[in-house]
Amino acid sequence: MRRFAALAIAAASIVAFAPSPAFAVEVPDPNAVVGVSPDALPDTSAPVWENVPAEPIGPDSSTDDLPSVADGEFVWTTELPGGAAGARSVGGDVRAAQVWAACGVFTDNHKLVRAFSRKAMHTTAGAPGYVGAGTSNLKCGSEKWGYRHLLKHRGEWEKNAKIEGKNWRDLADFAIAVVLSDPDVVSYRRSNDTYCFSREIYLIDKRTGRVAATKKPKVAIAAVSKNIITAYIPNTGCKADGS
Repeated sequence: MRRFAALAIAAASIVAFAPSPAFAVEVPDPNAVVGVSPDALPDTSAPVWENVPAEPIGPDSSTDDLPSVADGEFVWTTELPGGAAGARSVGGDVRAAQVWAACGVFTDNHKLVRAFSRKAMHTTAGAPGYVGAGTSNLKCGSEKWGYRHLLKHRGEWEKNAKIEGKNWRDLADFAIAVVLSDPDVVSYRRSNDTYCFSREIYLIDKRTGRVAATKKPKVAIAAVSKNIITAYIPNTGCKADGS
């Protein structure tokens, strides 16, 4: 009896000193993202064209041909001075850009930044193809497409906008709008299933009326979604292979 009594007392002691559920230690989930709602995390799905390396930035995007700000009073436009033969205007002088929505660190990849109207076009170079009229959306995207990819070309846009005293987004907005609404060249790139649109724009010295520089902004859009993949401002337009 004494042996059983001792065992009972020992068991009671263990129960008495067992931790209360209220003081139980919770082990954190190693996969959890602290302080961030799962709904706020960006979409990491990668369409086919995201797997293609970004286009190189080389001599084609040089700004060495730009004049100095002190050399004149300049404006980027689609209009050649004096109504030159073959010229057409789809926007005239650079104007204040439409408001571009902000893209934060955790903003969803598919948040709309700006919608651009697009003209129906058959390819003018390379493989036969057709892009219907509609809207091409600039979305927040990632390092491989959309606004976040455009930031890789921000330096190019800034140098070309500075000559006119504008913000880089003003010039980018103007160029994307006129390229998609009235392109000179449209070509298809089979390797990443995209279409390239480009056209000439002119830097005019308003004091003399002369053309100080010519650029051929390019806009690449996905063939299926028609979303904008990239836009930059080189000296040459789209090539026959869609690059």
